[in-house]
Amino acid sequence: MNEPDYLSVEQVAAVLGKSRKTVYRYLREKHLPSYKVGNTHLVRRDVLYRWIEAQAAPIRRPLARPRLRPQAS
Repeated sequence: MNEPDYLSVEQVAAVLGKSRKTVYRYLREKHLPSYKVGNTHLVRRDVLYRWIEAQAAPIRRPLARPRLRPQAS
């Protein structure tokens, strides 16, 4: 069975693990692109997953710590 191309706010909230209120805030503040059909916000599935990937912070290697040498007495 094919998955729908567009997700409702409830479905987006489930994918993100956030509340509907948080998703509505993302939409209102234009953080997450969507379409509004009547009173319903719809988010394209592929756009949502690209948006999720863009939100992920790049993984960086920690800076190497200088090795401390034992002091000679």
